[in-house]
Amino acid sequence: MDEKLAQSTERLLKLLNSADQQDLDILIQYNYGEHQSVSSEELVKTILANGSHDIGRRLWGQVDYLEIVRDVADRFGIKWHKSDDEQTLENRLLVEIFQQSWQKMPQNDKLAFHEVFGHSAADSERLSRALIDGTFYDFLPATGYLIVWNVTRLVAVAAAREAGIFTAESLLSGFVAELLGPVGIVAGVVILLTSLAGPAYRKTIPTVIQIAYIRQKIQLQAKGDISSL
Repeated sequence: MDEKLAQSTERLLKLLNSADQQDLDILIQYNYGEHQSVSSEELVKTILANGSHDIGRRLWGQVDYLEIVRDVADRFGIKWHKSDDEQTLENRLLVEIFQQSWQKMPQNDKLAFHEVFGHSAADSERLSRALIDGTFYDFLPATGYLIVWNVTRLVAVAAAREAGIFTAESLLSGFVAELLGPVGIVAGVVILLTSLAGPAYRKTIPTVIQIAYIRQKIQLQAKGDISSL
């Protein structure tokens, strides 16, 4: 057994045990198609079973969570190294979706995005350049947690809205008015990428996005950077 792979599944269970129920409900609906009362252990088993089916490993046994994220990365043409953990690949997935969305975003939506994130003109120019030239992932550490969190939340909301689970209004809370346009554009990119990956991934892709959202949310709450979202 590959210890690194097994540890990714252990971390997933620990993460979901710490998650808010409303965030788990989205994962449950992605993986079961309806709301059910299930434990974190049962949810993890279902996520892995769905992912095993997508990868074509159902007959050979269940995969671990990192294998699912690697497979999604492969479907999107995202490069990875065997030393990369699941969070690293989740972030690259979010960046890929957001960068493609940025290319399609009209200028007024880009301005709204910058206003919501509270960047100076100089920071906005640097952010725009990083998004245009494809270096946004490398730029992330310099942006601070606010950018990382809001990119994560924007992509997660778009995926949920595309799946018809929640409206953008219910998840974007305070700044929904400014980002309704970008949410629709990001949702369109999620639909496109999912369709290119194949119909089997309609559960796996939004599941990985939602797990990335939960991970960022818990980390920021632990740091005291956000209270309750």
